[in-house]
Amino acid sequence: MGRERTRALSRFARDCAAWSARKAGLLIPGFEKDAQGVPLSSGGVFWSVSHKKEMAAGVVCTHPIGIDIEQVRPVSQSVFERIVSPGEAGLFSTKDQDQVFFRVFTAKEAVLKVLGVGLKGLSGVTVTRADESNQVCLTSRGDEFRVEHYSFDGYIASIVSNGVEVKWSFENITI
Repeated sequence: MGRERTRALSRFARDCAAWSARKAGLLIPGFEKDAQGVPLSSGGVFWSVSHKKEMAAGVVCTHPIGIDIEQVRPVSQSVFERIVSPGEAGLFSTKDQDQVFFRVFTAKEAVLKVLGVGLKGLSGVTVTRADESNQVCLTSRGDEFRVEHYSFDGYIASIVSNGVEVKWSFENITI
């Protein structure tokens, strides 16, 4: 993916976050990041974005928030085992390995966004509970996080909700 395309996707994702702010009645004056690229809250509003080749998503909230979106596709057994422990896999009623993988991966990445750390922190996040209503609970650093999953158009989006109703937006992109 070229730089120009990546910048365009990033703009689309921020547009989605701005839409989320309007729907939630929140004002977010800007989308600033720190030196490590971690989104900074603005006026007490936290934000998170995610984008892939043809999809962008954004969310804002009055508490730290994280969103990740991925297209569901086949993954190798070795990649699955690097991300999903046997105990985590056993928590899901579905045995569709690709669905389980992307529910776990997007949930973990959304939590890492809340924590402000990159994928290097992946091994420190564990799924502890999964249910039929597309919610999972994860722990990291002794804290628990509730994540909601949304499936649409072959994608899975995960949002750290922690029980708060979150308004978010996604956009299918043609560039």
